[in-house]
Amino acid sequence: MDNGMQLIAHADMPDEMAYKLAKAVIENIDCIAGIFAPAKALNPQWCASKLGNPFHPGSIKYFKDAGIWK
Repeated sequence: MDNGMQLIAHADMPDEMAYKLAKAVIENIDCIAGIFAPAKALNPQWCASKLGNPFHPGSIKYFKDAGIWK
């Protein structure tokens, strides 16, 4: 069984803010997992996987820049 998590952003969130949020999560997965146990299952590729909900354009840009957008 896979436990997933998603961050939800309003469509009006500026692209730069969504980019920085996605970057902060990906670059700090280990730190986040240290204080929030379910985050131990996260990996960058999973975070950028299409789970049915639309992605914010700013997060897509970060995932592409990081080479994890498929």
